[in-house]
Amino acid sequence: MLNDLNNQEKTDKYALEHQLLSLKEKYPNLKGVYSQVLQNEVYTLFWNLKTLSKLKKKGKKVGRLRFKGKCWFKSFTYLSSIWF
Repeated sequence: MLNDLNNQEKTDKYALEHQLLSLKEKYPNLKGVYSQVLQNEVYTLFWNLKTLSKLKKKGKKVGRLRFKGKCWFKSFTYLSSIWF
C-alpha cells in the first residue's frame, strides 16, 4: 500500500481501499483477515501522511514514509461496532 501511495500523483484514499479486494485475491492468506483491520491500516497510512504534511508546513524537516519490516509491529487494531 505504501508503494502504491508513493507512486500516486494525487493521494486517493478510496483508490487504495479499493485495491484491498485485489490484494485479497492475490494473497490468499489475507482472506482470513477481517476487512476492518485492513481498512484501518489504510486509514493509519493516510493519518501518518497527513501528520507529516502538517509538520512540513510548520517548517520541520521531514522525509517520506518508510516501509516497516515484517516484525516491526506486534499488534493490530480491530475496530468493531456492537449493535443491540
